[in-house]
Amino acid sequence: QERGRWRVPGERWRGGPCEVCQCLPGGRVRCVPYCPLRDTGCPQGHVLQEGDGGSCCTCVPAGE
Repeated sequence: QERGRWRVPGERWRGGPCEVCQCLPGGRVRCVPYCPLRDTGCPQGHVLQEGDGGSCCTCVPAGE
């Protein structure tokens, strides 16, 4: 059970703006950092930078 809702093993949900969680066997929950830019990628000439607390992640010019 998570936030008053029952989950089934294998089910995934957003645990927060920068986190994705999954229900594991035995009622355990695993949450890991989530970056929406991993799916879309960064524009050419930019690289993905992990969040600094103010955001999950961001694209910055390569070489910075």
